[in-house]
Amino acid sequence: MELRGQGIPRIPLRMNACSDVFRFGPAMLLAFTFALHAGDSEAERVEASSPLQAPDHWQFPERPTRIHVARGLWWDQYRLHEAIALAGGARLAWSHDVLGSTSYHGHGQTLRDFPHSYPELLSFNTIVIAGIRADAFPQTTRVRLQRWTERGGGLLVLGGLLTFGHGGYHQTAIEDALPVLSAASGDRRHALQGLVLEPTSAGLEFLGRLPPWGQKPRVYYYYIATPKPESTVLIQVGGHPLLVLGKVGQGRSAAFLGSVCGVPAAGDMPFWEWDGWPLVVSRVLQHLSDTPPPDRNPTTSLEDSPEHLQALHELAEGPADLDEMEEESDASAQKRSDTAEKLARFQSLLPFCRSTPYALAIVKAAASGAFPLDLPTSERTFQAIEPYLAGEKFIDPAQDLIASESPGTAVLALRILGRLHARAAHPVAIRFLTQGLAALQKPDSATGGQPPSGLDEQLRLAAVRAILDYPGPVLLGPVREAAPVLTKLCAAGEGDDAETLALRRSLFQEFLAARSILGDREALVSFFHSLLAQEAEIRETLSTLERPVFAGDKASLHARQHAQVSLPALRARQARLFTFLARIPLDLTPELIRNEALWTDALASIPLQTFLAARDARPPSSESVKPLLALVERGPSIELRALAAERIRASSDAALVDLLGQLLEQLAATEQPLAARFALSQLPLVPESGRTAILRAALRSPVADVALQAIHGICLVPAADQPALEATVRNRSGR
Repeated sequence: MELRGQGIPRIPLRMNACSDVFRFGPAMLLAFTFALHAGDSEAERVEASSPLQAPDHWQFPERPTRIHVARGLWWDQYRLHEAIALAGGARLAWSHDVLGSTSYHGHGQTLRDFPHSYPELLSFNTIVIAGIRADAFPQTTRVRLQRWTERGGGLLVLGGLLTFGHGGYHQTAIEDALPVLSAASGDRRHALQGLVLEPTSAGLEFLGRLPPWGQKPRVYYYYIATPKPESTVLIQVGGHPLLVLGKVGQGRSAAFLGSVCGVPAAGDMPFWEWDGWPLVVSRVLQHLSDTPPPDRNPTTSLEDSPEHLQALHELAEGPADLDEMEEESDASAQKRSDTAEKLARFQSLLPFCRSTPYALAIVKAAASGAFPLDLPTSERTFQAIEPYLAGEKFIDPAQDLIASESPGTAVLALRILGRLHARAAHPVAIRFLTQGLAALQKPDSATGGQPPSGLDEQLRLAAVRAILDYPGPVLLGPVREAAPVLTKLCAAGEGDDAETLALRRSLFQEFLAARSILGDREALVSFFHSLLAQEAEIRETLSTLERPVFAGDKASLHARQHAQVSLPALRARQARLFTFLARIPLDLTPELIRNEALWTDALASIPLQTFLAARDARPPSSESVKPLLALVERGPSIELRALAAERIRASSDAALVDLLGQLLEQLAATEQPLAARFALSQLPLVPESGRTAILRAALRSPVADVALQAIHGICLVPAADQPALEATVRNRSGR
């Protein structure tokens, strides 16, 4: 008997004549299993061996766009940060193919921070894989990434030293999500003199005429791949596709088949230094990030289990009548037993929430008073019902939750009212924010005597989150009045346990975020400083984890153990704070820019990019963007300067755009290479009439690299101005 499979040699299987069963070892069993699925895709093989539980509904983030960049070797040469800035900015996250950012491929722990699970993937609109081999991703991650793309995600793969067929992409789930088919091997090509990038007719239509193709950018290493049916080739080299766009189910993907490798000849323009490259990538990212809008009330058509709904209705009937019990002690014991049983039953019914009616039944059961909710159950309840909260029918049961006098139910009520954007949430939230546990009518009876540690902070934090869910302008005054109370409460006290201290820290940070969203300028600066301090703490914690520990060094071992415990909480807290940045009014921009020490901090670039990212189609006001001229002039990074310039152009204020052009001319003439290169990178975005002055200033730069970059820009100015600029180049060469 023989088995045949794709790429698998013939395997003789011998039958035992007595038992009529196969007799083979584990290795042969594995080969047999693989042979059965040899013709299947990687996703089908994984699902057949261990099914991956997919979400009931697929919701992608709202604007601003969330992008995750998986960084491989030389990822930074792709100038992704500039491209993201030109696309209007985004909330960024990243992972490395190696431990740290400088080690070579394959060394250390790979992709530790990549979104491996479905919930993690669904926190992003777009994922960029920059020069990473396929086996750096676990097989299950590759399959989830494919499913995520099919359901509406945007995937961009940029070529590198080990990608596509050369990097093992052939017949993987990543390839199934891409618009090209890779070869099994031998697909990497080297063009010693380089090949010029040529846009196709579809590419000119998609990318527009803004990328300066006249600069003749070149690629030196590229991959041979076959575009899939219905994909679109945007750029080609030597008759081979280089940038390909495609649709995968409800999602979109793109593959760049070039690589940032090669040695350009004198005077040649490698594509990664080309002024148009960030523009090309920004246009692709805008296309990929157009994910389906979040469904505010998803899957209401799903059928609920009648048995589970009936069980919830029975729980909502309230506590058993124990008046007829003869012995009081027996009645109390029976009541405690009955309450515990109902709470356990309630907890077991939470995972079955699939619709708005079921969510309403959960809230009514919790409001019955039959079983007070503890705080962990309260949080699990909110997570279960949150996607299905819709309509005023939830408001009365939520107010009943508060009347039950249980801290856990009060927290749940605050979260529900905030999520529903209910006006009724305002006075309730302010009461719990200022009074905490004392806002309950009978706090002692509700908590069984002395309240547990951290309960007061939990109630106040729930109130802050209700305000964050639905901030109203009328709340600014009362929230400001609560500031002294919260500041005093959040001051660290002696003897406080670590959990309480962490709660107070979250409470204070989110309180600053709420004030900032409400328009409090003073709180905004404090909020940014809090973000930067926490980011520095995260980096120090990472450094502790990556530092070698020698045998017997108990202090270092203890520090590492502490870092392992604290890092997930720090990152979760920082991720939550970042969600608030894009909700802070842009009118507060002047307050940030006036604080120059803040935005020149090396850690400030990512938070500022998130704050300035485009939120909607409305142009920002001139008052909010005029201070960004200072950021264009003195920003610490090209991407931050580029985003500031993009926000100024988006304002449609002609006077401000003129000021921006004058500033770029000044920067082109400076002796600071970073500023001059930034000015030249903006050249394609400047009106043609203003380019000559910028180039003339750059050609006189004492920095040779700046002058060389300016020479490549001569083709972008009006034809009448080109001879004079070429004469300037000749005169400079003669000197």
